[in-house]
Amino acid sequence: MKTRIFIAILAIAGFAFDSTAQTIVSTKGTESKGITWSVRTGLNVSNITDFDDYKAKAGFHLGVLADIPVPMAVDGFSVQSGLFYTMRGAKYKKSEDEYKVTDKIASHYFQIPVYWSYKYDFGSVAVSAFTGPYIAVGLGGKFKWKEEGEDYDGESYEESEKYDLFGKDKDDSWNWKRFDFGWSLGAGVTFDRIYVGLQYDFGFINMERESEAGYHPKNRNFSLSVGYSF
Repeated sequence: MKTRIFIAILAIAGFAFDSTAQTIVSTKGTESKGITWSVRTGLNVSNITDFDDYKAKAGFHLGVLADIPVPMAVDGFSVQSGLFYTMRGAKYKKSEDEYKVTDKIASHYFQIPVYWSYKYDFGSVAVSAFTGPYIAVGLGGKFKWKEEGEDYDGESYEESEKYDLFGKDKDDSWNWKRFDFGWSLGAGVTFDRIYVGLQYDFGFINMERESEAGYHPKNRNFSLSVGYSF
């Protein structure tokens, strides 16, 4: 319920922000065409800090982004915001003779960025760079663990466990924090209406509710995006 209320508030705030931005653009008399909307999707390569033996895990993102021009002495500045579905996580694998262990962390978020962007137009091609904070709401996630091998009698065995990342029951959950906050930076190239860009997200939040001293797992994510502007 809290998540639904939070998303509803953000949607209302986004609508108000959109309307205000439209008014600013229309009253300043700039040459800007106003707000530009784009759809973006692409590859995520994510990992988690303090999980030293874990490797990056592939995922994807999908969402919409509004580019709102900001009237300034120099053209090209704008504020960008939108809503994205994005995947995070990491994976681990160890294998020795007949012994094998695999772990996988897979989390799913709604992410809302607020970027300060600058774009330089060369005509049919434009180059842009952006940076700014984001907030994210965890929709769900799993931690999966599996161990395979042979016991002292040479008999094969297999054990596995699965936990919800954001559940409330400590016996059935990793009890991770559902909300994340961080900072993004990136750059891209726009060919007419087609966008191609790179981005890196630095999570600031220690995701564990109860962490050992010196242990602070945080989300990290590298993205390759393609998009289309309307």
